[in-house]
Amino acid sequence: MTWESLSSTVAKLHAVRPGGGVDDFRMSAATMAAQVFGAGALPGAPALVNCAGLALSMARLVRYELTADAIALVHGTDLHTLPDEPPRLLRGAWILESRHPEKHPLIESDMGRWGMTASLGGYPLDGAIYLVGIGYPDGVAVARWAPRWTGEELAEGIPPDSSPLIDDVDRHRSWAREAARLAVVFSLLLEATSRPITVDEPPGERKRRAYGASNGSRSWTVRRVHLRMPTTRRSAPLGQGAGQVLGDRQGIDISVRGHLKRQPYGPGATLRRWVYVEAYQARRWIAPRPARIIVSA
Repeated sequence: MTWESLSSTVAKLHAVRPGGGVDDFRMSAATMAAQVFGAGALPGAPALVNCAGLALSMARLVRYELTADAIALVHGTDLHTLPDEPPRLLRGAWILESRHPEKHPLIESDMGRWGMTASLGGYPLDGAIYLVGIGYPDGVAVARWAPRWTGEELAEGIPPDSSPLIDDVDRHRSWAREAARLAVVFSLLLEATSRPITVDEPPGERKRRAYGASNGSRSWTVRRVHLRMPTTRRSAPLGQGAGQVLGDRQGIDISVRGHLKRQPYGPGATLRRWVYVEAYQARRWIAPRPARIIVSA
């Protein structure tokens, strides 16, 4: 059986997307799913309705295709709390996919059938973001994520799902946390200044899209995401200064991971923007622990 990505499923559903506004979003999504896959398929695969919700939310078919190094960068970037407002990407519908799903999944962990997520999408609805993941070679997961965008922990906003269709609630919640973190970090990297990623069109993408338009088909706009050549900044050459003593403190070299932070700028430093700080070596001065002396009688 041929593996089908989330973008491929959404493309089929987008072809029957109603024009203009809809009165009942959920009913329209269910109708689209039944029209494409048959009403009999929905009870056993309710995630198809969420895929239809994603298609219904996408005015244009745009997907981000991540290379292996870009995926590694997203996972390796430090970010512990949510921003105080949703990133631009997460304000609408979006899809992220691995360029090589069979080798480099977006999410890889011991999570049963959700462990090798190769396609991940999301769409906002009623104050929440619905996450849809397609696994490789099979499997699908859906989670409702309701972030408050107040600087809270990333894990917040994902309540345990007690649906009888979920065979392992803890694994499902763990998957949802990883999916939410991936989405937030990637979205902020897109906005960050001095970002370490490059976003461009694959070779031949414009011709392919123009050919599809000439045939009346709805073609995806693909944006490939790959890594720029990173630089590592150091406060001093490695090994120099380690062990030095300054007063009652001892110098040690530590590695600081690449991370995202908010930076003030503009008139009076009243504005804020996200910046990416590349990994670097830093000098820290610490007070050595006092020696513990045990005197026996």
